Amino acid sequence: PRGVAMTTDIQNYLNFCLHLMLAFGISFEMPVVIVLLVFTSLIQEATLRRNRRYVFLICFIIAAFLTPPDALSMTLLGLPMYGLYELGLVLVRWLLPGPVA
Repeated sequence: PRGVAMTTDIQNYLNFCLHLMLAFGISFEMPVVIVLLVFTSLIQEATLRRNRRYVFLICFIIAAFLTPPDALSMTLLGLPMYGLYELGLVLVRWLLPGPVA
């Protein structure tokens, strides 16, 4: 239609897509990082379990910075990030069943 200008160009679109793919890719490394932190005794499993509510908040704060300014995008990144945190705790329990020295 006349009077309508296209404001999105391919550079902005690709930048947006790559940014989101990078954010999701990094967030999917969370279980590996958690297992490595506990395995190397840098943090204890009990500490990770005790601080779940703070991790939930931090996941959504990170998601707010990495996604466009709408609640749906933030939720679509924040919930999987927290789910991956919980998956990391399950993997720690499964891979390291005894007390970690």
